[in-house]
Amino acid sequence: ERSERRNMASEAEVKKAEDHKATGNTLFGQEKWKDAADEYSLAIELMPENHVLYANRAACYAQKAMDRFPEALTDAVHCIELAPSWVKGYARKAQAEYLLKKYADAEQTCRAGQAIDPGFALLRSQLQLLRDAGHRTNLEEDMLSANKTAAANEKSRGNTAFQESKWDEAIVLFSNALEYDPTDHVFWSNRSAALAEKEDFNDALRDAQFCVELKPDWAKGYNRLALALYNLGRYPECEKAAQDGLKIDAENSALKTMLEQARLETVESPEVQLALHNMRVDQKKQKKMMDTLKNIPGLDMRNVHMPGMGGGMGGL
Repeated sequence: ERSERRNMASEAEVKKAEDHKATGNTLFGQEKWKDAADEYSLAIELMPENHVLYANRAACYAQKAMDRFPEALTDAVHCIELAPSWVKGYARKAQAEYLLKKYADAEQTCRAGQAIDPGFALLRSQLQLLRDAGHRTNLEEDMLSANKTAAANEKSRGNTAFQESKWDEAIVLFSNALEYDPTDHVFWSNRSAALAEKEDFNDALRDAQFCVELKPDWAKGYNRLALALYNLGRYPECEKAAQDGLKIDAENSALKTMLEQARLETVESPEVQLALHNMRVDQKKQKKMMDTLKNIPGLDMRNVHMPGMGGGMGGL
Protein backbone atom coordinates (compact mmCIF):
# COMPACT_ATOMS: atom_id res chain seq x y z
CA GLU A 1 0.00 0.00 0.00
CA ARG A 2 2.84 2.40 0.85
CA SER A 3 4.55 1.55 -2.44
CA GLU A 4 1.29 2.27 -4.24
CA ARG A 5 1.04 5.65 -2.53
CA ARG A 6 4.60 6.47 -3.58
CA ASN A 7 3.79 5.55 -7.18
CA MET A 8 0.65 7.66 -7.10
CA ALA A 9 2.61 10.63 -5.68
CA SER A 10 5.26 10.15 -8.34
CA GLU A 11 2.61 10.12 -11.02
CA ALA A 12 1.15 13.31 -9.59
CA GLU A 13 4.58 14.95 -9.62
CA VAL A 14 5.16 13.89 -13.19
CA LYS A 15 1.78 15.31 -14.19
CA LYS A 16 2.60 18.59 -12.44
CA ALA A 17 6.02 18.73 -14.08
CA GLU A 18 4.50 18.13 -17.52
CA ASP A 19 2.06 20.98 -16.85
CA HIS A 20 4.97 23.32 -16.01
CA LYS A 21 6.77 22.18 -19.14
CA ALA A 22 3.72 22.80 -21.32
CA THR A 23 3.29 26.26 -19.83
CA GLY A 24 6.99 26.91 -20.40
CA ASN A 25 6.66 25.87 -24.03
CA THR A 26 3.76 28.27 -24.51
CA LEU A 27 5.68 31.12 -22.88
CA PHE A 28 8.74 30.30 -24.96
CA GLY A 29 6.63 30.58 -28.11
CA GLN A 30 5.53 34.01 -26.89
CA GLU A 31 9.19 34.99 -26.38
CA LYS A 32 8.68 35.37 -22.63
CA TRP A 33 12.07 33.85 -21.93
CA LYS A 34 12.34 34.49 -18.19
CA ASP A 35 8.83 33.23 -17.43
CA ALA A 36 9.45 30.16 -19.57
CA ALA A 37 12.75 29.46 -17.78
CA ASP A 38 10.99 29.75 -14.42
CA GLU A 39 8.41 27.16 -15.50
CA TYR A 40 11.12 24.77 -16.69
CA SER A 41 12.91 25.25 -13.35
CA LEU A 42 9.76 24.25 -11.48
CA ALA A 43 9.46 21.20 -13.71
CA ILE A 44 13.12 20.29 -13.07
CA GLU A 45 12.52 20.36 -9.32
CA LEU A 46 9.90 17.67 -9.84
CA MET A 47 11.70 15.70 -12.58
CA PRO A 48 15.45 16.35 -12.20
CA GLU A 49 16.37 13.44 -14.48
CA ASN A 50 14.44 14.74 -17.48
CA HIS A 51 17.03 15.84 -20.08
CA VAL A 52 14.53 17.74 -22.23
CA LEU A 53 13.78 20.18 -19.42
CA TYR A 54 17.45 21.18 -19.18
CA ALA A 55 17.61 21.60 -22.96
CA ASN A 56 14.52 23.81 -22.91
CA ARG A 57 15.83 25.97 -20.09
CA ALA A 58 19.18 26.22 -21.87
CA ALA A 59 17.31 27.57 -24.90
CA CYS A 60 15.83 30.31 -22.70
CA TYR A 61 19.15 31.21 -21.13
CA ALA A 62 20.73 31.38 -24.59
CA GLN A 63 18.46 34.24 -25.64
CA LYS A 64 20.35 37.53 -25.88
CA ALA A 65 17.61 39.26 -23.90
CA MET A 66 18.42 37.02 -20.94
CA ASP A 67 22.20 37.00 -21.40
CA ARG A 68 22.73 33.95 -19.19
CA PHE A 69 25.03 32.06 -21.53
CA PRO A 70 27.17 30.30 -18.88
CA GLU A 71 24.00 28.87 -17.34
CA ALA A 72 22.83 27.79 -20.79
CA LEU A 73 26.08 25.86 -21.18
CA THR A 74 25.73 24.26 -17.74
CA ASP A 75 22.21 23.07 -18.55
CA ALA A 76 23.27 21.77 -21.96
CA VAL A 77 26.17 19.82 -20.45
CA HIS A 78 23.82 18.27 -17.90
CA CYS A 79 21.36 17.42 -20.67
CA ILE A 80 24.05 15.49 -22.55
CA GLU A 81 25.12 13.71 -19.35
CA LEU A 82 21.53 12.52 -18.88
CA ALA A 83 20.97 11.61 -22.54
CA PRO A 84 24.28 11.26 -24.44
CA SER A 85 22.59 9.90 -27.57
CA TRP A 86 20.06 12.77 -27.86
CA VAL A 87 21.50 14.95 -30.61
CA LYS A 88 19.54 18.10 -29.75
CA GLY A 89 21.49 18.37 -26.52
CA TYR A 90 24.67 18.84 -28.55
CA ALA A 91 23.01 21.63 -30.52
CA ARG A 92 22.13 23.40 -27.26
CA LYS A 93 25.69 23.01 -25.99
CA ALA A 94 27.23 24.24 -29.25
CA GLN A 95 24.90 27.25 -29.24
CA ALA A 96 25.97 28.22 -25.72
CA GLU A 97 29.65 27.77 -26.58
CA TYR A 98 29.19 29.91 -29.68
CA LEU A 99 27.56 32.67 -27.62
CA LEU A 100 30.46 32.47 -25.17
CA LYS A 101 32.86 32.76 -28.14
CA LYS A 102 34.29 29.32 -27.41
CA TYR A 103 34.35 28.57 -31.11
CA ALA A 104 36.75 25.60 -31.10
CA ASP A 105 34.71 23.94 -28.34
CA ALA A 106 31.49 24.63 -30.26
CA GLU A 107 32.89 22.98 -33.38
CA GLN A 108 33.96 19.92 -31.38
CA THR A 109 30.47 19.69 -29.88
CA CYS A 110 28.88 19.92 -33.34
CA ARG A 111 31.12 17.15 -34.64
CA ALA A 112 30.18 14.95 -31.68
CA GLY A 113 26.52 15.52 -32.44
CA GLN A 114 27.01 14.83 -36.14
CA ALA A 115 28.58 11.49 -35.24
CA ILE A 116 25.15 10.59 -33.82
CA ASP A 117 23.07 12.18 -36.59
CA PRO A 118 25.07 13.45 -39.60
CA GLY A 119 22.07 15.20 -41.14
CA PHE A 120 20.87 17.13 -38.08
CA ALA A 121 20.06 20.61 -39.44
CA LEU A 122 20.66 22.59 -36.24
CA LEU A 123 24.25 21.39 -36.05
CA ARG A 124 24.83 22.19 -39.72
CA SER A 125 23.51 25.71 -39.13
CA GLN A 126 25.58 26.12 -35.97
CA LEU A 127 28.77 25.23 -37.83
CA GLN A 128 28.00 27.91 -40.41
CA LEU A 129 27.45 30.46 -37.63
CA LEU A 130 30.95 29.63 -36.43
CA ARG A 131 32.38 30.25 -39.89
CA ASP A 132 30.44 33.49 -40.17
CA ALA A 133 32.03 34.54 -36.88
CA GLY A 134 35.43 34.05 -38.53
CA HIS A 135 36.21 30.57 -37.19
CA ARG A 136 37.89 28.21 -39.66
CA THR A 137 36.23 24.84 -39.27
CA ASN A 138 38.13 21.63 -40.01
CA LEU A 139 38.29 21.35 -43.80
CA GLU A 140 38.59 17.56 -43.86
CA GLU A 141 35.53 17.18 -41.64
CA ASP A 142 33.65 19.66 -43.83
CA MET A 143 34.52 17.67 -46.96
CA LEU A 144 33.36 14.43 -45.37
CA SER A 145 30.02 15.87 -44.24
CA ALA A 146 29.27 17.89 -47.40
CA ASN A 147 25.99 17.34 -49.23
CA LYS A 148 26.90 18.62 -52.68
CA THR A 149 23.53 17.87 -54.28
CA ALA A 150 21.58 19.86 -51.70
CA ALA A 151 24.19 22.65 -51.85
CA ALA A 152 23.97 22.92 -55.63
CA ASN A 153 20.19 23.21 -55.42
CA GLU A 154 20.41 26.09 -52.93
CA LYS A 155 23.07 27.79 -55.04
CA SER A 156 20.87 27.57 -58.14
CA ARG A 157 17.98 29.19 -56.30
CA GLY A 158 20.36 31.81 -54.94
CA ASN A 159 21.60 32.65 -58.43
CA THR A 160 18.01 33.20 -59.55
CA ALA A 161 17.30 35.50 -56.62
CA PHE A 162 20.52 37.41 -57.32
CA GLN A 163 19.61 37.90 -60.97
CA GLU A 164 16.27 39.31 -59.81
CA SER A 165 18.08 41.71 -57.41
CA LYS A 166 16.54 39.98 -54.39
CA TRP A 167 19.65 40.41 -52.29
CA ASP A 168 18.27 39.26 -48.92
CA GLU A 169 16.82 36.10 -50.44
CA ALA A 170 20.05 35.41 -52.31
CA ILE A 171 22.08 35.77 -49.11
CA VAL A 172 19.85 33.27 -47.29
CA LEU A 173 20.05 30.77 -50.14
CA PHE A 174 23.81 31.04 -50.54
CA SER A 175 24.08 30.64 -46.76
CA ASN A 176 22.04 27.45 -47.06
CA ALA A 177 24.42 26.24 -49.76
CA LEU A 178 27.36 26.92 -47.45
CA GLU A 179 25.73 24.97 -44.64
CA TYR A 180 25.58 21.96 -46.93
CA ASP A 181 29.05 22.46 -48.42
CA PRO A 182 31.37 25.12 -47.00
CA THR A 183 34.29 23.81 -49.09
CA ASP A 184 33.01 25.26 -52.39
CA HIS A 185 34.70 28.60 -53.06
CA VAL A 186 31.98 29.69 -55.49
CA PHE A 187 29.35 29.73 -52.73
CA TRP A 188 31.51 32.11 -50.68
CA SER A 189 32.08 34.26 -53.75
CA ASN A 190 28.39 34.43 -54.58
CA ARG A 191 27.36 35.37 -51.08
CA SER A 192 30.11 37.98 -50.98
CA ALA A 193 28.65 39.52 -54.13
CA ALA A 194 25.13 39.58 -52.66
CA LEU A 195 26.40 41.13 -49.43
CA ALA A 196 28.25 43.78 -51.42
CA GLU A 197 25.03 44.65 -53.23
CA LYS A 198 23.50 45.19 -49.78
CA GLU A 199 26.55 47.33 -48.93
CA ASP A 200 27.43 44.98 -46.10
CA PHE A 201 31.10 45.17 -46.93
CA ASN A 202 32.49 43.75 -43.69
CA ASP A 203 30.69 40.47 -44.26
CA ALA A 204 31.42 40.63 -47.98
CA LEU A 205 35.11 40.87 -47.08
CA ARG A 206 34.87 37.88 -44.74
CA ASP A 207 33.31 35.75 -47.48
CA ALA A 208 35.85 36.91 -50.05
CA GLN A 209 38.67 35.93 -47.70
CA PHE A 210 37.19 32.45 -47.28
CA CYS A 211 36.86 32.20 -51.06
CA VAL A 212 40.50 33.13 -51.70
CA GLU A 213 41.74 30.76 -48.98
CA LEU A 214 39.83 27.88 -50.56
CA LYS A 215 40.81 28.74 -54.15
CA PRO A 216 43.90 30.99 -54.23
CA ASP A 217 44.35 30.52 -57.99
CA TRP A 218 40.89 31.86 -58.92
CA ALA A 219 41.06 35.49 -60.08
CA LYS A 220 37.39 36.24 -59.41
CA GLY A 221 37.91 35.73 -55.69
CA TYR A 222 40.44 38.57 -55.66
CA ASN A 223 37.94 40.84 -57.36
CA ARG A 224 35.44 40.13 -54.56
CA LEU A 225 38.22 40.82 -52.06
CA ALA A 226 39.31 44.07 -53.72
CA LEU A 227 35.75 45.37 -54.02
CA ALA A 228 35.04 44.85 -50.33
CA LEU A 229 38.36 46.39 -49.28
CA TYR A 230 37.81 49.41 -51.49
CA ASN A 231 34.40 50.11 -50.02
CA LEU A 232 35.82 49.76 -46.51
CA GLY A 233 38.40 52.44 -47.31
CA ARG A 234 41.29 49.98 -47.13
CA TYR A 235 42.83 51.16 -50.38
CA PRO A 236 46.41 49.79 -50.10
CA GLU A 237 44.99 46.33 -49.35
CA CYS A 238 42.57 46.73 -52.24
CA GLU A 239 45.46 47.58 -54.55
CA LYS A 240 47.38 44.49 -53.45
CA ALA A 241 44.32 42.22 -53.87
CA ALA A 242 43.83 43.50 -57.42
CA GLN A 243 47.51 42.98 -58.19
CA ASP A 244 47.40 39.44 -56.81
CA GLY A 245 44.39 38.65 -58.97
CA LEU A 246 46.02 40.07 -62.08
CA LYS A 247 48.99 37.78 -61.55
CA ILE A 248 46.54 34.94 -62.16
CA ASP A 249 44.53 36.59 -64.95
CA ALA A 250 46.37 39.55 -66.44
CA GLU A 251 43.47 40.46 -68.73
CA ASN A 252 40.73 40.51 -66.11
CA SER A 253 38.91 43.78 -66.80
CA ALA A 254 37.19 43.98 -63.41
CA LEU A 255 40.51 43.64 -61.61
CA LYS A 256 42.14 46.22 -63.89
CA THR A 257 39.38 48.67 -63.00
CA MET A 258 39.75 47.96 -59.29
CA LEU A 259 43.50 48.50 -59.52
CA GLU A 260 43.04 51.84 -61.25
CA GLN A 261 40.49 52.96 -58.66
CA ALA A 262 42.72 51.88 -55.77
CA ARG A 263 45.74 53.71 -57.19
CA LEU A 264 43.76 56.94 -57.42
CA GLU A 265 43.43 56.67 -53.62
CA THR A 266 46.83 55.32 -52.60
CA VAL A 267 48.68 58.31 -54.07
CA GLU A 268 47.11 60.30 -51.24
CA SER A 269 48.27 60.30 -47.64
CA PRO A 270 46.52 57.91 -45.20
CA GLU A 271 44.76 60.91 -43.61
CA VAL A 272 43.33 62.04 -46.95
CA GLN A 273 42.34 58.47 -47.82
CA LEU A 274 40.39 58.23 -44.57
CA ALA A 275 38.70 61.60 -45.15
CA LEU A 276 37.65 60.64 -48.67
CA HIS A 277 36.32 57.30 -47.50
CA ASN A 278 34.29 58.92 -44.72
CA MET A 279 32.89 61.41 -47.21
CA ARG A 280 31.77 58.62 -49.52
CA VAL A 281 30.09 56.83 -46.63
CA ASP A 282 28.24 60.01 -45.64
CA GLN A 283 27.12 60.61 -49.21
CA LYS A 284 25.71 57.09 -49.44
CA LYS A 285 23.80 57.59 -46.18
CA GLN A 286 22.38 60.87 -47.43
CA LYS A 287 21.33 59.31 -50.72
CA LYS A 288 19.53 56.51 -48.86
CA MET A 289 17.74 59.07 -46.69
CA MET A 290 16.68 61.11 -49.72
CA ASP A 291 15.39 57.98 -51.48
CA THR A 292 13.36 57.13 -48.35
CA LEU A 293 11.94 60.64 -48.12
CA LYS A 294 10.90 60.59 -51.78
CA ASN A 295 8.60 57.67 -51.00
CA ILE A 296 6.69 59.58 -48.30
CA PRO A 297 3.30 60.64 -49.77
CA GLY A 298 2.64 64.39 -49.70
CA LEU A 299 6.19 65.39 -48.77
CA ASP A 300 7.45 68.37 -50.80
CA MET A 301 11.10 67.59 -51.47
CA ARG A 302 11.77 71.27 -52.20
CA ASN A 303 11.43 71.90 -48.48
CA VAL A 304 13.92 69.20 -47.57
CA HIS A 305 17.52 70.15 -46.87
CA MET A 306 20.20 67.78 -45.72
CA PRO A 307 23.66 68.84 -44.56
CA GLY A 308 26.32 68.31 -47.18
CA MET A 309 23.88 68.02 -50.07
CA GLY A 310 24.17 70.31 -53.06
CA GLY A 311 27.87 70.66 -53.67
CA GLY A 312 31.46 69.86 -53.02
CA MET A 313 33.70 67.06 -54.30
CA GLY A 314 31.04 65.48 -56.48
CA GLY A 315 31.75 62.15 -58.10
CA LEU A 316 33.82 60.81 -55.21
